[in-house]
Amino acid sequence: MGPEYYLVGSLVLAAFSIPAILSAWIDRRSPWRALIVVLIAGGLFFQYTRLADNSLTLEEITAAFARVIGDILR
Repeated sequence: MGPEYYLVGSLVLAAFSIPAILSAWIDRRSPWRALIVVLIAGGLFFQYTRLADNSLTLEEITAAFARVIGDILR
């Protein structure tokens, strides 16, 4: 499993947890589950930064998404 999997996983988890945090904040609830998901996403991103040797551009991030989705569907 390459570093792209960690990057894609962290971005997907963060994208799903941000609306949950905002919804809980608007409803005046505590967003504990969403905050835990954000922490997991942060851990995955930290693991990506430890494994990857350089930073990616926006085009390379979209290519990483395509590679990961392609690997999952194959």
